[in-house]
Amino acid sequence: MGLVVFRNVLKVLLGAFLTACGDFHGPWEYYPHTTEIYAGVYTYGYIMEGESPRICFSKMYELEESSAENFAFYDSAKVTVLDTTAKSASVQLVPEKGKPNCFVADSSSGLVGKAGNSYKMEAFFKWDSSGEKVSTTYKAVATIPKKFSVKKVKIPQQDGKTKDVALNGKGFETNFLTFPKDMDIFKFYTEHDKDLGGVLVTLTYDNVNGGESMNTTIHKMLSNFADKDSAGFVFSLSNSLENTKRLGYNDNWTIGGYNSADTIFVSNISFPIGESVLHFYATDSAYMDYEDYVLEALEDPRVVPVSNIENGMGVFSGMKRVDIPVKIKGDDYLEFEYIRSASCKQAGDDPDDKEGWKNRACRLYQDVYCSGMPYGDSTAGGTDLVTANSKAGAYFAEGDYLVNETCYPSLVKAAMMLDTTKWSVFLPDTIDAKDKSNAYADGLKRYCVAGNFESNKIADCSSLKKDCLESIEKNDCLEYFWEWCADRDWDYGRFPQCKSALVSRYYIEEQKSPVLAREVELVCKQDKPAVCKNW
Repeated sequence: MGLVVFRNVLKVLLGAFLTACGDFHGPWEYYPHTTEIYAGVYTYGYIMEGESPRICFSKMYELEESSAENFAFYDSAKVTVLDTTAKSASVQLVPEKGKPNCFVADSSSGLVGKAGNSYKMEAFFKWDSSGEKVSTTYKAVATIPKKFSVKKVKIPQQDGKTKDVALNGKGFETNFLTFPKDMDIFKFYTEHDKDLGGVLVTLTYDNVNGGESMNTTIHKMLSNFADKDSAGFVFSLSNSLENTKRLGYNDNWTIGGYNSADTIFVSNISFPIGESVLHFYATDSAYMDYEDYVLEALEDPRVVPVSNIENGMGVFSGMKRVDIPVKIKGDDYLEFEYIRSASCKQAGDDPDDKEGWKNRACRLYQDVYCSGMPYGDSTAGGTDLVTANSKAGAYFAEGDYLVNETCYPSLVKAAMMLDTTKWSVFLPDTIDAKDKSNAYADGLKRYCVAGNFESNKIADCSSLKKDCLESIEKNDCLEYFWEWCADRDWDYGRFPQCKSALVSRYYIEEQKSPVLAREVELVCKQDKPAVCKNW
């Protein structure tokens, strides 16, 4: 943080000097560049020390073109990686399961990153670019830094003092600093070679047993504009439905013999309460250019993007990772179990919308929350909310489910999934007729879509089956159906009903996409869902 300030001051002083010398050019003459917008294939990939490479590609879509990230944008592809240092044979990567635009090395390939080695990536695609079939090749070289370690951390204390702890591959524990010391900084001291481009820092945290303090400067400031709930919740700095967050990228600039990456700064407020792991990714200079020029160019037209992808855009980087376990202790905090539902209640499209539960993660979590399923069991220690949602139905039978207005549709859906004696078995007797009718309609829609429109003795899906699987006009069922499949990444293997949803959405929404057009044609040719006969 101090280095950033220093660099900014240095720029101001330099600008003042150049202003005084009229023959020099400076930021006062620095206008946006009229560079052509890149319209090819975007690359994001890496090879980590001790791991196989993973490289993802994305077609850059035109303004009127619909995105189709869940489907292969190419007709054919060949992606290879060669260890140029070891001069070994190149290894052909294969599409990652469920992610056809990401490529990984087969487990038997033997391609594993080594510190100091360089790797050449070559990717060949046949694909549709602006309605024209083209063949393009992208190349890049990534180098894994030879040396990087985190030796020591200076830990701030509540009394204003600091404590030095040697790491040497080990972690540390300390207390969370509450207001007014919550914005204090942890300083991590590193050792590295001059080939280091920079350091990316992320945090993996325990979103099952951990929590977050509300006794911080930022919570106190924003509580003046947002109401606290009965538990003191304002908002969360750590997404309780995820378990990883990015803490920033640190360039390794050399200024007067001082390397900026010698000290990495992490704020106290970045840490949730509980056990976490700090990940320090030492990167090559290609990734530094990606952060400083490619990403910055998206925000500032004065910045010219600099990419190591030959004939393309993006980055292929070499990385070396250091993991530091961290335990943050504290007594004054809210558990993530509470924060999850509190955050989802706020997740409406309209800030004044009290219903909430409108974003993808919350939609998938709603059944889990209502069923009483322990979040740790439901995600098996990860963040697979799709799997958790599909398992939630069985937990309603255990009797620990929640009964509130948010959960009424989930309770109706659960009764239908369990094929009980009546659909209202989980609803309270005190619910009024209107709420009961709305809960039934919503719950039936959820059950029929999730169950591939199979009726049972208490759920009649015949009408919704016609609306969702045969209609050529947009309706409530179709809109829910499309959103439901999109939430599940159009995974045909697990949810075959989404083939019909893809076709109807493509035609009714008049989506312009050669990728989707090819996919829809293939679905109608091979699977022949009923909706195909309407077009």
